[in-house]
Formats: sequence, structure tokens, C-alpha cells
Amino acid sequence: MKKIWTTESFHELRLPQGLVKVDEDHFLYEEKQIDEKQEYRSFLILKELSTGKESFITEGTDASCLVTDREIRISFWRGNELFWQILQPDGTREPYSIGTYRNHSRAEWSSDGRKLVFTAAVKQPQEPLDLPALQSVTWVDRLQFKSDASGIYDGSYREVLVYDTDREQVEEITRGHCDYSNACFLGENIVVATAVLNQTDASDAADFIFHDLRTGEEKSVAGPGGPVTEICPAPDGEEFLFLSHENTYWEATNFQIYRCRFRNMREIAYEEIPLPLDRSMGNYVIVDSGLKKSAASLHYGSNSSEIYALYTDGYRTKICCIQGNCVSKTMEDDQVILEYLVFAENLLLLKTGLNLVAGLYLGEQTIWEKNESYREIRSTPFSYAGYDGTLRQGYVMQQEDTECKGIVLDIHGGPHFCHGLAFSVDVHCLTQAGYAVVYCNPAGSQGAGEALTRASYHDWGGKDYRELMNAVLAVDKLSQFAGKSLQWAVKGGSYGGYMVNWIIGHEDKFACAISERSTCNRYSQAGTSDCAFRYGKFEFDGFPWEHTEHYMGKSPITYVKKINTPVLLIHGENDRNCPIEQSEEFFSALRLEEKEAYFARFPGQNHGFSITGAPGARQDRYRLLVWWLDRYMKQSV
Repeated sequence: MKKIWTTESFHELRLPQGLVKVDEDHFLYEEKQIDEKQEYRSFLILKELSTGKESFITEGTDASCLVTDREIRISFWRGNELFWQILQPDGTREPYSIGTYRNHSRAEWSSDGRKLVFTAAVKQPQEPLDLPALQSVTWVDRLQFKSDASGIYDGSYREVLVYDTDREQVEEITRGHCDYSNACFLGENIVVATAVLNQTDASDAADFIFHDLRTGEEKSVAGPGGPVTEICPAPDGEEFLFLSHENTYWEATNFQIYRCRFRNMREIAYEEIPLPLDRSMGNYVIVDSGLKKSAASLHYGSNSSEIYALYTDGYRTKICCIQGNCVSKTMEDDQVILEYLVFAENLLLLKTGLNLVAGLYLGEQTIWEKNESYREIRSTPFSYAGYDGTLRQGYVMQQEDTECKGIVLDIHGGPHFCHGLAFSVDVHCLTQAGYAVVYCNPAGSQGAGEALTRASYHDWGGKDYRELMNAVLAVDKLSQFAGKSLQWAVKGGSYGGYMVNWIIGHEDKFACAISERSTCNRYSQAGTSDCAFRYGKFEFDGFPWEHTEHYMGKSPITYVKKINTPVLLIHGENDRNCPIEQSEEFFSALRLEEKEAYFARFPGQNHGFSITGAPGARQDRYRLLVWWLDRYMKQSV
């Protein structure tokens, strides 16, 4: 019998992630869970494909692996401490501690297994250089002075560090006022990384930095013009793949695959690999179960001429295989691929689905399924009118054989992400409580081509708002709801919270609203967010002080007098992406205008707390969601 989902059920979930290929018969993965102390723990497990045998290795995350003739070498993190370890047939040696580092990346091996490269926060001399010694001041000398992931700036930049296992020493090979990322080895001695070298905080134009550990020679090569999100070195060390774009539409530009050939420090050239796919490479599906979304999208196949890439298409992710000018697509089912590995005979897939928390599959063979089976959600597709006259597709999710108490429009964040057919804790909580949940991917969303993604240009609250309301009208006409006069609620987080605030200032359709980690004032957010100061490059019309009317016209607080919908504001106090002052500002305005509003503050939680926050905070949030809907949607009208 399938288990009934409750607001506490997420404590039971076991989440496989961080897949690492060892050889043609073995791979490593992390198994993440919540322990009896209500803390997250992750365990590294070695899996043998031919026998199904699992061997516990250690507690840790973000593993990497290198196989030599005699042994397997792995690196991993425990919190902020980096380790490396040798796995041998006659037993596993104790791990070696390399050191403790903050704001770090996964450590990657050189081809000979003797060195590791990673990025981590390193203090730099602060500017101006004649600054006096200060004991009780946080001094700010850079534009991006806070980050939702790493907190308030403390004078550190992410530098490239190399650890030598023979000498047991760490060498810092970069130094300067910019953040490095994507560090990896090409062969034994060449390190490549990326950094924005010009206008470090205000630009996305990443460059490549090559460093020869033997000679100390360094060379920078300009990138295509936009960010570089991923580097995938070839096994022979003579080339690598990367994801980037020319930044034509900033974050709304499709990420493309590039191939960079490296002969030596004087012969470096890259080119875009043309694809007949109007899709952005990578995974843009919102996943709230706690599974990672940042896994590698690119892998080489059996040789450097065969390339695999993950991309988002509609409410799913798929994999394409590129061989020369031939592109073949795979994986057409109704599930979302989060990670994959390439083996000689098949692909190992980590998938999630509406009724699948997570599973590992090699072809038709199930490799890992350890979660409970919960009462199933039924999805009903529907069509609604897009801003350009074309039809878009959405989904209504409901519990089987459960009477519907009301309908919830759930708006995703971004805007350049999308809803997908992935397992959702929110959806299971709300549908089990008797509510239907509506997904749609309006203008600005990923998954349906670059034109739709860039349709948000200077138009938040415009085309996206109209499409969302078109989706509501279409759902009202579906046979399972026709004639029932069910009440509606609207819910969303981040950009989705912005849209909730916008909608209730323009529409009285909804019985209640839930606005999470939202923004209400685009003018003030531009100077208080860790990233919104750059939105004038594309999303909005220049800087706020140059176009005040535009910014305030696109700010939900401008329409607060028109709001008649009861609204619950939910926000983490450590949110630096959409700072909590945005909910404070909106709540104050609502109460001053004598509107019905309540405000739930979550101490110590950042922007992503609904997915990766403290288990106790996540549980309180789920309880609030159901309580608020039950309070205002008790009966049909």
C-alpha cells in the first residue's frame, strides 16, 4: 500500500546525487538524508554495476575520482574540510586532510593523480591600500559585497589552489581582485579556470586563464562574451568542452556548447558546436526535494568525437548525443534527468518524476530506488494562450481519488527557470491536503526556445502576467472543474513571489496569496540584492535612478492600494538575493493601507531555504502553506 504524504514526510527522503564514474563497472555517489538530530548528512558509496554490491566509503560530499594502475584516488569535502583518500582492493586507507577552506568548489585531479585543483575564498589586501587597521568594521571595497551562498564580503576572493599529494603542500596560483571558478586540469600540469577579469562584479564576460605548473607561465583567453558555467576536459587533456554564450540577451540567452583545443600555451582556440536545437544547454527545472541541480551537463563518450549534453525541453530534461554533424536525441519520457554518466554500453541516469523521488537507472535496469512509494499524483495537461498567439502547455496536479477543495496557481522563480515533471515536496503537501496545483511556464521561462525566454525584456508583470491569467481561465474550463466554482489561491517564490505581489495588485480572482522570498520594489532591490544591480543590463530599462518611472511602474508596491487579497509573506532573514527588507517594505505598506497581511520570518535561513534550509524551518514552512490555504479556502463559493 502506498504511503500517505504528510508535512513531515520529507524527513524520510534519501537522495542520491554527485555521480562520479570510476571505471566501466563502478561509480561513486552521495546518499543524502536527514538524521535523528535533524541535520543533513551525506555518505559516499561505491557501487558495482555487475553485482549490485554497495560499499560504504566515508561521510562526505562533492567527490572526484582518478584511477591509476594500482589504486583509486578520491577527493571529497566534509563541510569545509578537504580530504583525499586511496581505495585499494586490500582495503581503504585513512583519508588525508588537506585543510579547511570556505566558499570552495569540488577538487579535481590531474591526469597522473598526483595533484588536486580547486577554488576557495582567500583574503586579499583591501583597497585603498593605506586603509588603517580596523577591528570592529566590515570594510566594503567591491560592488558585489554580499552573496546569498557565502554571506557578507570579508575581503576574500575565490582563488585557484593546487594541492600536491607528494609534497603535501597547497599552492595558491592566482592572486587578485576577481573570483575564479571552473578550475580543472588539462593533463598533468596545465590548470584552466575562468574569471571575469574586467568589471569583475558588474559583468558576465568570463575569460579563460591557463597556468602551466612547470614553468609558472600564465595566459588569459577571452571567452565568447557571457558566463562560462561548466568545463569538461577530454581524457587526453588536449581539449575541453564548455557551456557559454555571447550574452546577447544576458541571462535569457541560450547556453551553447563550445570546443576548445589546447596544443600548448601559444596554440589555444575554441569554436561553437552548432546544434539544431533552440534550447539552452543545462537543467533549468525547479526541484524542491533537496536534490542537486548543479551537476555536469556535458560528458565525452567513448572518444573525443562523441559528446553528450543535457538540455531542458518543456517540462522535462533530455540528453542529446553529438557525433560530427549528427545530433541524436534521447530520453523522451515524462521524467526529469538530473545527472548522468556515460558507460560503454549505456547511460546511467539519475531521474526524478512527479511520483518518483529519485532513482538510478542503467538502460532498463534499476540500479537504485530506496524511497517509499507515496500516494500518486495525477497530472492533466491543458493548453492556454501565449502572448504571441501560440498555445502553451501547462499541467494540473491532483491526488488520485481526493475531492478538490480549491486550486493553487504555483509560479516558479527565475524568471529564467521553469516548472517540470519532477518530484515536488510542495505539490505532494498541497495535493494531499486536497488542493489542485497548476503549473505553467509563461513568458520569460526556459524550455521552449530563446524567444520565449527573452520575452521578459523590460516587461516583468506584462506578457508573463497575461499568460498566467490565461492559464487560470483555461483551467476553469477543464471538465474536472467546470461548474464547481472552486476558489483559487496564488503562490510563488523569488520571481514567483514578485509575480504573486504583482497579480494581487491587478486582479481580485484569488481567495488568498502566498508570497515567498519576494520583491515588491524593483528600485530599492537593485541596490540591496547580491545580483539585481545588474538587471538594468537586460531585464529592466537601465539603472533605476535613470528610469525611475519604469522601475516603479514595474514594482508591485506601487499598486498596494488596489490589493484586496489576504497575503502571507514568507522570508528567510539571511536572504541576500531577495533581501528580507523587500517583504518588510511590502508588509508595512499593506498594513498601513489596512490590508490583510501576515509575515513569517525564518531566522538564519537564506534564499534557498525552502529546498536546502534547516529541516525544522522547512517543516514549519510546509505547515504554514497548508494552514493558510485551509484558512481561506474552506468551502467552494
